Amino acid sequence: MGLEIGIEWLTLIMFGSLVVLLMAGLPLAFVTGGLACVFLFVLGDERALNIVPSRIFPLMTNYQLSAIPLFIFIPSMLERAGIINEMFDVIYKVLGGVRGGLAAATIIASTVLAAMVGVIGAAVVTMGIIALPAMLDRGYNAKIAMGSIMAGGTLGILIPPSILAVIYAVVAEQSAG
Repeated sequence: MGLEIGIEWLTLIMFGSLVVLLMAGLPLAFVTGGLACVFLFVLGDERALNIVPSRIFPLMTNYQLSAIPLFIFIPSMLERAGIINEMFDVIYKVLGGVRGGLAAATIIASTVLAAMVGVIGAAVVTMGIIALPAMLDRGYNAKIAMGSIMAGGTLGILIPPSILAVIYAVVAEQSAG
């Protein structure tokens, strides 16, 4: 019932539509979801479009996904309370005498923060605000300073629990614990 179109043209049309709608200022969630539904209907049929809600609603009612808003709530509370600054100061005082101690403290603090908040972006941005000026003031190379912040944030996502681990558990129908 749907249109027959080559994968090359389909890719160009879908990607072009995505870029145009994003540049128009529409939110990413609505653009990707809307384009998926439009192309599913144009290329498939109404039966294919009915698959979307039957796959989405069981995932939305999964109680394990309630952890995700809490992962977003935690870093805002830690930042407001000043706990992140104190944690960085304590780790720096422990490792301050070691050569490269500030970079090592940044990696450890970023890892701990990313493990607590479950989000790489929140940890990297927060540690970038806190640790980057301190490292640059002490003469660290900008690439080393930014690399240590990003390395710590990336290591943190490997420490469970994280948002990705929760999403993987829900999709795989396994326990998040």
